Formats: sequence, structure tokens, C-alpha cells
Amino acid sequence: MADHGALVPHWNRVCCSLDVLTGICLDAHVMCNYCHVCQTTGNKLLQEKPLEYAAWLVKQLDICDKNFAGSSGIMEVEAARVLWGRSVSQHNLRYTVILSDGDTKTFQELSKIKLYGDQVTIKKEEYINHVSKRLGTALRNLVTDCRKKGITLGGRGYGQLTLNTIKKLTIYYNRAIRGGGGGE
Repeated sequence: MADHGALVPHWNRVCCSLDVLTGICLDAHVMCNYCHVCQTTGNKLLQEKPLEYAAWLVKQLDICDKNFAGSSGIMEVEAARVLWGRSVSQHNLRYTVILSDGDTKTFQELSKIKLYGDQVTIKKEEYINHVSKRLGTALRNLVTDCRKKGITLGGRGYGQLTLNTIKKLTIYYNRAIRGGGGGE
């Protein structure tokens, strides 16, 4: 399962299930906790014509884009629950691996509810680009904290831990992970 919330505003989440071998999207679910029509037209009607608002709202509920109320983190969990919950009935598949961006809420929830019974174990795998991105963020934060204390990392000039060096390190780290280099 992949979550593409970073590609759209925080009030939307597009979660999808992908075939690991082909990359084909098997299923997708859009979660939204915002409706532009309700926010603009609805609020205007409520202020200007409160009596007409109730009738308008009844009609609008059928076509409203908002299908979720809560935080974006919980939205991801709910979208996963929907996709994994219908995987057997709609596709005759059991998803066994979740591709994660470091957040474990979705993995924990799917493991807890045991959609496929006790015999099927769900595995969590980290998204490689996210792992190397976290490395870069940690190194940049380290440099910032050290600068505040008057410490330079790696000396001055050649060998100093600069933004350019950090970028190179994250690229090398990403390549090393992709290359395998031991492991399981």
C-alpha cells in the first residue's frame, strides 16, 4: 500500500494498493476532510439565507467531497482499513506487506484488527527514499544544532559537513540500500 498524501493538500489522502512485481494499481481509495462547495457556498448561504441552508445541505450531502473527519494521520489508517478490508471480496487477494514512510500507526492498526485471521502476518517495509530523507534531515538538524553551539563538524574547509556533503551522503546511502549490500 502506498500513501500519496504528500502530493495533495493535507485535507486529502489518496491511498492505493500496488502489485509489487508489476507496479499496477490494484485498488485506490480517496479520503477527504474538506469540501470546497460546502465551505464557500454553504457558509455564504448559512450567513445570508439561513432558512434555505437546511434544504441545500440535505441535497449537498449526497455529492459532498468530504468523506472523513479527523487528522491526516488517522485518515491514512482509515484508508488502509478500507483497502485491506475489501481486498478479498473485490480482488480475491490478501495484502501481506505494507510499504511505510516511517509512521507505524497504520501498520499497528492492521496488525491489531487481523483482517485475514491469525494465520496471516502483515510485514512492514520502509520506503527507501523516506529512510534516506530522514538521514538527510537528521544531519541537517545536527549541523544547525552544532552551529548554534559554535561547533563545526569535520573542521573548516575541506571535509566540513556542508549541505552539499549531506545531499551526497543521502544519495550514497539510498544507493547502498537499493544495492542490497548484505542484510537478510
